[in-house]
Amino acid sequence: MIIDVEGQKIESSWETLTNSASLDSIYFEPETRATSDKDINETGLQFYADSQGEDEDPRYCRFEWNETLGIGLSWPINLGSILKFFTA
Repeated sequence: MIIDVEGQKIESSWETLTNSASLDSIYFEPETRATSDKDINETGLQFYADSQGEDEDPRYCRFEWNETLGIGLSWPINLGSILKFFTA
């Protein structure tokens, strides 16, 4: 139980987690994002996970990525080199 700053009591109970839908695919796409400096953009990879479940399957899932990948490249970075590494 939690008592908020206004003195209201908030209480919840345990809920059983249900299985999520199976993953159909995991893939990446190159993406460029703006930075706080309007003249500089960062290019990287955005990863996606696709799944298609039944109506009763949960709509929210959490995925954990437990792998580290390091690629050493000289500056300026050539995104084409990175993409060739992943698609080879």
